[in-house]
Formats: sequence, structure tokens, C-alpha cells
Amino acid sequence: MKKNLFLLFSVYSLLATKIETPLTSTDLKRTIQEHKFEYVEFMFTDLLGNIKTVLIPQDEVSSAVFRGLYFDGSSIPGFTHINDSDLLLKADIKSFCAVPWTKGFQKTGQLICNVHDDNNKAYKTDARHMLKQIMHEARELGYDFMVGPELEFFLCKKDKNPADNCTYFGTDTDLAMYANKKTIFSTLKAQGIPIAKWHHEVASGQNEMSIVYTDALSMADHLIKARHTIKILAQQMDMIATFMPKPMSNQNGSGMHIHFSLKDIKTGENLFYDEQDLYNLSPLAKHFIAGVLKHIPELCSFFAPTINSYKRLVPGYEAPVYVCWGKKNRSACVRIPQFDPTHAAAARAELRCPDGMCNPYLAFASILAAGLEGIKNQYEIDAPIEKSIFEMTKEEIKKCNTTTLPTTLPDALELLQKSRLAPMYLGQQLVNKFLEIKTEEIKCFNRFITDWEKEQYF
Repeated sequence: MKKNLFLLFSVYSLLATKIETPLTSTDLKRTIQEHKFEYVEFMFTDLLGNIKTVLIPQDEVSSAVFRGLYFDGSSIPGFTHINDSDLLLKADIKSFCAVPWTKGFQKTGQLICNVHDDNNKAYKTDARHMLKQIMHEARELGYDFMVGPELEFFLCKKDKNPADNCTYFGTDTDLAMYANKKTIFSTLKAQGIPIAKWHHEVASGQNEMSIVYTDALSMADHLIKARHTIKILAQQMDMIATFMPKPMSNQNGSGMHIHFSLKDIKTGENLFYDEQDLYNLSPLAKHFIAGVLKHIPELCSFFAPTINSYKRLVPGYEAPVYVCWGKKNRSACVRIPQFDPTHAAAARAELRCPDGMCNPYLAFASILAAGLEGIKNQYEIDAPIEKSIFEMTKEEIKKCNTTTLPTTLPDALELLQKSRLAPMYLGQQLVNKFLEIKTEEIKCFNRFITDWEKEQYF
């Protein structure tokens, strides 16, 4: 039965109808009718990046798109209070795609939504809106913010043990696993999510997927759908997909390295590239990167948002700890990836501290905010560090004059609370809500007794 189900997913994903992105509500209505969609799923995220959905039957979609959908915002983490709870979903028509694993009388489309208040104004804790707002500010300056994440995750058996024993770039010898991965790959493609590559990572069961470089808003939309799809398909394949940063002790954790650059909105030129520079980085790129490095500690909780995140950010597991940059240095917080110098479009920087549990809208907005601050104030970048910091002595590290990322979520939240940059770009209301949710999460954790404590102290 399950074997047939896998085949069904694979075949339907590959043969899924190609949907041209509707540009108007009339185009959307025609697309839904022509391709015989029975339902459309209105999708948005809470402040932490968790997906929320409302299923709308075909004959109600036009009305829902035109008028919006009211919902109880007090029941969504990071949104409003019970005495002021009416919020409104407004669909982004350009985001429409098919849900590839549905067909026939269950055939379903998908629309990503923005959250508005009851006066039809963009809601202040809607992270998607905040990213759009900061991207608009960048465009006013002539920049388009481009990103490309490397999304790492574990595929595990139902008992939470790794689903395979492969190593870095290992080849699947289990044909069922090989077929399952291609099913996930083709299903994402059918959803309009272009995957550049997928390979096995260092730890058993660990995978890495790179999504084709694009603008930050489109990429954030891709990421929330990709995480959702990977989890659903893994469950149907008798596996669990987890984006938990450090699911296994003494193994590499899962990050979500974010490659980023600025593009000229008029010419399409990569503004990070400079042929004459030793690192092929323009002065603009260096100001941007300097801004990211200066503000990364206070914004770290947006990139590494869980208690578990900081068990990944420790020395010895290819995760960054020190706030510095370098070209080939994977122990640095920001790395400049190797690229063909004749291919100017590939010039970029890579932020290595984020993980797959972050809200991508908040993560991208934070990088752009810090980078714009670096450009506006002409921040000077420190000298690069090319030697692995993990191999340095304490005296050598001290000479580098580098700082460290926060080592726990409470430390990261304390820095966020003191931040001047975060409320200036993201709004005080959003920052306060995030702090409130995460502080409560820490309180819950502190009341819980772990197995490690029992083994150590019982």
C-alpha cells in the first residue's frame, strides 16, 4: 500500500499541471476554473514562522480574495490580544500554486497571505509585511536584496533514529530512500520551488537542499512551503523530517546558511562585485557585511530562535561562534564563498549562524536592516580571519579583537531587548511580542526536568 502511495506522489508530482502565476483576481478565478481546483488554501505564518492555513471551497475563493478573511488574531502567537482580536487575511495573488499531492475532487491550490488589522492596514507583527517594508526601503535606494539559503534537515525513522548511515555527499544504496528523495525533489519543483541541488550532509540522516537564488520575499515564501512539504511527504513515507538545529548529541547540527547580495534594480548588476578587490567585493558590499557583523549579536535570536539552537552554535561542529569574516573560513560567522571571478553575478556573502527553525521573513529582514545600516553609516569592515578560530590559542583569538555570538537564548534575548536597530526597522511592537513569546518558552523549559539531569543528579 505504502509503496503504491510513494509511486502516486512521485508520478503526480512529475505530471502536475503547470500553473502560470495569476496577476489579477480575474486571472486567478480563470485559473481555478480552467484547472478545476476544488479548494484553495489560504496560508500565512505566525511570528515564529509556523504555518497557519484556512481551506476555502472553490465557489468562495473570489469573495475571500476580494474582501479578505477575518480571523481571531488572539489565538495566533505573536498577534493581537483577546480584546482587539479581529485581523484580516489578504491574499497575495502572485503566490498562487497547486498543492501537488492533491487531485480530482480534492485538487487544491495555495495562496500566501498578508495580515492586516481591522482597518485594513498592514499588521505590525506580520513578519512578511516587515520584510516587504524593508525591501521597499532598499529599492528606494536602488537595491534589490537577493538571497539563497542552504536548508539542512534530518530524515529520521519514526523512532527518531537517523533514516540512513550515509556521510557527506554519500550515495543512497537503499532504493526506497533514493526514490523518496526524488519524490520530495520533484514535488517541490511542482510547487514552483526551484531546487539547485540536494546532497547528504556530514551526520547520519542529515540532508542539505539549496534553493535557486532569488529576491528575499520570494525566497521566504519558498522556504515556508518547502519546510511544510518536506514534513508532510516524510510522514507519508514513514519518516520524520526535522529542522531542529541539534537533534543528536555529538553530531553536526542543522543550519540554514544564508547567501546574500544586492542587485541594482535598474541594470540587474551585482553590486557586491569588484574585479579589482582581493576578495572581489565592492566597497558597498564591505559596508553591508560590516553592518551585519556589527549587529548580528543583538539580532541573533531571529536567526537562532530556540533553546536548542545554541547547542548547535558551539566549537567543533562547523557552526560559527565568533563574529568575524573570512573567505574560506567556515568557523567565521560570515564567509565569502569561492566563485568564478568571471561570473560577477555569483559574488556574495554567506551568514552561517541561522538555522531552519527561524522565521525566514524575520531572518531576511534582519540581514537587510543590518546591512542597510552599514551602508548608510559607512561602517568599516575589520580585517578578515582566514585561520580556523577553533584551532587558535586564547592569545591569538584575543589579538583578533573578535567578539562571540550569544551562547544561550536568554543571552540573545537580552541583547535584542537592548537593541536600537531591531525596533527601528522591525517595529517595537514586533520586537516586544517576540520577546514575550520566547521568554515564556524559556520559563516552560526551566520547569522541565531533562533525562540528562536525572542521569547526572538523581
